[in-house]
Amino acid sequence: MRSTISSLWKNSLAICLAVPAFVPAFVPAFVSAQSVAVYGSAEASGYGEGSAFLGSSLSASGLGWKPYASIGAYSYRYRSGTGHNTGSGIAPSVGLLHAGAQQSVQFGVGYVFAPSSSPVRTSAGAPFGSQDSPFVTGQYSYWGDGSKDVLLLGSYATKSQYIWTRGSALGRVGGPDGKLFAGGEVGFQGSADSPSYYRIQAGPAISYRVTESFRLGGAAGVRVATGDFAPPMTGYARIDFLLLPKFDK
Repeated sequence: MRSTISSLWKNSLAICLAVPAFVPAFVPAFVSAQSVAVYGSAEASGYGEGSAFLGSSLSASGLGWKPYASIGAYSYRYRSGTGHNTGSGIAPSVGLLHAGAQQSVQFGVGYVFAPSSSPVRTSAGAPFGSQDSPFVTGQYSYWGDGSKDVLLLGSYATKSQYIWTRGSALGRVGGPDGKLFAGGEVGFQGSADSPSYYRIQAGPAISYRVTESFRLGGAAGVRVATGDFAPPMTGYARIDFLLLPKFDK
């Protein structure tokens, strides 16, 4: 599993180096009035499959409705015959975000550029699929009084009919000053494009607030797939991070 994650990050970094650079290159002197996020993950499962993702987003600060822009790059590894192949994609998007005192919701549209264009069923956790396609995306976050961490994510690539979703619900551990959040997650992905292929995964999840602006998380569990090309039930593990940079005025 370690070799799978290492291989994916090497492949993903080759196309992801421009993603964190997108923020300082795109944001001029008014950056202090904006909200910036940089995030990433690496996931590995049985049979040598896995994926890695790195992205960043930019929106106006404050509450209420506002536009946002984001870009993400990803790499994935999948079984092919007796060996493995890799694929990748870059997915810019724009949309609207509503930020509240205890929750936020956003909707966007974008286009994924997938130079490898591997079969849909090989996507192996890729959030926007394995083929060039327009996509729609949505996200809902709820933190309440700060003791909760509920997140719903989803995207749908129209050309490949590929759907990817993940939901998690975590709660603070150790009182009001605790930095650890624990709970569980469930994910669903697949395509109705022939031959149809779906997979679902679920397991416990954690998140640790290293600082106010930096979070580390992880999850592990069981993955089950359906369809003509479905592998047997297997396990998966993922690590992720979220960075919320602070800029001085």
